[in-house]
Amino acid sequence: MASIDLNGDERIDCTEFNQLIQRLQRLREGEERLLLYLMPVDSNGNDRLDQDELDRLLQSIVQPALSTKEQALVFNNKQKV
Repeated sequence: MASIDLNGDERIDCTEFNQLIQRLQRLREGEERLLLYLMPVDSNGNDRLDQDELDRLLQSIVQPALSTKEQALVFNNKQKV
């Protein structure tokens, strides 16, 4: 809550609340655009990007594959890396 209280008066006034709502709306719009971009990459249709799908995505935008350490962070060590 402290991060929302922009003037530090320990209260959330109408202006601060409105700014919070606007920020959340922008984040939601960004999430929707990101999902639209990522949906075609999810080749198996399980609503998740697995390691192979992420590798293909990175390759398509001319970026290097993730390192083993990065893969472990992204996939929470749930997949074999």
